Amino acid sequence: MEGVNKTEKIQFFFRPFSTDPKVQIMIFAAFLVMYLTSLGGNATIAVIVQTNHSLHTPMYFFLANLAVLEMFYTFSIAPLALANLISMGKTPVSITGCGTQMFFFVFLGGADCVLLAVMAYDRFIAICYPLRYTLLVSWPLCVELVVGSLALGFLLSLTLTALIFHLPFCNNNEIYHFYCDMPAVMRLACADTHVHETALYIISFIVLSIPLSLISISYVFIVAAILRIRSAEGRHRAFSTCSSHIVVVLLQYGCTSFIYLSPHSSYSPEMGRPFSPIVEVQLFIFAAFLLMYIGSLVGNSTIFLTVWAERSLHTPMYFFLANLAVLEIFYSSTVAPLALVNLLTMGRIPISFTGCGTQMFFFVFLGSADCILLGIMAYDRFVAIRDPLRYILIMRWQLCAHLALGALVLGFILALQLTVLIFHLPFCGHNRITHFYCDVLPILRLACGDTRTPEAMIFIVSVIILTIPFSLISISYIFIVSAILKIRSAEGRHKAFSTCSSHLTVVLLQYGCCSLIYLRPSSSYNPRMGRVVSVVYTFVTPLLNPLIYSMRNKELKDALSKPVLLNLDDLSAAAPAPLPRAERSFLEPGSRCLEGPAPKNMRVQPP
Repeated sequence: MEGVNKTEKIQFFFRPFSTDPKVQIMIFAAFLVMYLTSLGGNATIAVIVQTNHSLHTPMYFFLANLAVLEMFYTFSIAPLALANLISMGKTPVSITGCGTQMFFFVFLGGADCVLLAVMAYDRFIAICYPLRYTLLVSWPLCVELVVGSLALGFLLSLTLTALIFHLPFCNNNEIYHFYCDMPAVMRLACADTHVHETALYIISFIVLSIPLSLISISYVFIVAAILRIRSAEGRHRAFSTCSSHIVVVLLQYGCTSFIYLSPHSSYSPEMGRPFSPIVEVQLFIFAAFLLMYIGSLVGNSTIFLTVWAERSLHTPMYFFLANLAVLEIFYSSTVAPLALVNLLTMGRIPISFTGCGTQMFFFVFLGSADCILLGIMAYDRFVAIRDPLRYILIMRWQLCAHLALGALVLGFILALQLTVLIFHLPFCGHNRITHFYCDVLPILRLACGDTRTPEAMIFIVSVIILTIPFSLISISYIFIVSAILKIRSAEGRHKAFSTCSSHLTVVLLQYGCCSLIYLRPSSSYNPRMGRVVSVVYTFVTPLLNPLIYSMRNKELKDALSKPVLLNLDDLSAAAPAPLPRAERSFLEPGSRCLEGPAPKNMRVQPP
C-alpha cells in the first residue's frame, strides 16, 4: 500500500541531453525547427489533398490520414520535450501526464505503422490489378481500413499503458529519455517487470513485424509486376508511386524495431551519445556509419563517372563538381575506415603516433581543399550569372585547372604546417582520444606542454579556410541575387536559382559545422558536442553532397537517368514478349496489367 501511495504522488523528471546550457539551446532550436517543419509539411499535405479534387483517390486519402496522424503523433511528444530542453530538465510531469503521453504515443505510433501496411496494400492492388482497382479498393473499404488502424492502435495502447502504470514506482523518478517511452519508464519500477516486458514485445511484434512482413510480400509482387511493364517511362512512373512509401517504411520500421524488438535488458538510456559502452548500440552506430560511408562512396563516384562520361557535362561547373566529388571520396576515406574498425572492436584498436599524424594531415588537407573549392564554385556561378556572355572567355579550362590545383596546394601547405606544429608537442601520460578520429582539438587536449602557439595557428588556419572563402561566397551571392532579380522571365529566374541552390545548401552544411568547432577558443571545446558535430561533416555531408546536387540539378539528373533507363531497356529486350494484356503500363490511358501467374515457358535469356 505504501508503494501505491508513493506512486500516486510521484512526479517524473526527464534527464537533459547535456549539462551545458548552450548545447541544450542548440538541441532545442534543432527540435523546434524539425517540429514546426513537420507540422507545416503534414498540414500542407492534408489541406492540399482535401481541397484538390484530382487528389480524391484512395492513395491520397491514406496519405492525408497519415499526415494527420503524424501531426498528432509529434504533438504528443514535442511540446513537453521542448519545455524540458529549455528548462534543463526541471519541468516535472505527473504520473497521470506521463501515462497520457505514453498512451497517445503508442496509440498514434501503432496506428501509423498499421496504416503504412494499408498503403502498401493499396499500391499492390493499383499496380498488379489496375483494372479492378476501383472495385477492390472502394471508399467504404478505405474508411474501414483507416478506422481499423486507429482501433487496433487504441486497444493495444490502452492495454500496454494500463499494464505499465499499475506498477509501483518508488524512489528514482528521473526518466533517461525526453518523453515517457515504455522501456525508460519500466526501468523506474520497483517490482518484477517480466510480464510487462513480454507484453511490450508482443505488442511491438503485432504493430511492427506483422505489418512489415505484409509490406515486404506486397513489394515482391509489386516489383514483379513493374518489371513486366515494357516502356521505360511506365516503369519509372510505377516505381515513383512506391519510392516515397518505401523510404518512410524503412525509416519508421527500422528505428522502432531496433528499440522495441530487442530485449528490455539491452535498453541503454545513454543511446543518445555518439558512442556507447553497450555492444548493441555500438553495432547499430557501426551499421549507420557504414551505410553512410558506402552511400557517400557510391554517390560521389557516380557523379564523377557521370561527368567524365557525359560530354554535355564537360563545362567548368561540372568540372568543379567532379573535383569536389573526388575530394569527398578521399576525405571520408581518411576518417571512416578507422572509425568503423574502432566501433566494431569497442575502441580496442590502437593507432600509432605516426598513423594519427598521417590521418590528421590528410583530414586537414582534404577538408581545407574542399572548403576552398566551394568558394571557387561560388565564383564560377557568379561569373555565369553576372556576365554570361563572357563566361567562356573568363572561365577558361586553363584557369579552372589552376584554381582546382591551387585549392589542393593551399590545403596541403596549411595541413603540413599545422600537423607538424601539433605533433612536435610533448605527449605524456593520457593517451585516450575523446573522438572517433585524430581531430586537431582532441589531440591538442592530450599535450602536456604550452599549446598557445598551436591554438593560435589553428585559429589562423581556420580563418584562412573558413572565414575568407565564406566571405567571398557571401559577396558572390549578393551579386548573384542582384543579377537574378534583374532577369525578367520567371523561368529564367528559376533556372538561375536552381544552379545555385545546391551549392548554397552544401556551403551552409560544411561551413556551419566546421565554424562551430574550429572558430572558437580551444578552452571552450566540448568533446561530446565535437563528436556529434563532426559526424555531420565527416559522414553526413559527403553522403548528402551527391544527393543534393543530383536532385537539384536537371542536367545532372538527366545524365544520371540515362544509364538506368538503358539498363532497364536491355532487361526488357532480353526477356520474351509478355502476354498482350501487359503490353501497356497500368498508368497509361486504356492500360492493362498482367494478372495471374506468368506463362510456364517464360524465360530470361542471357544478354
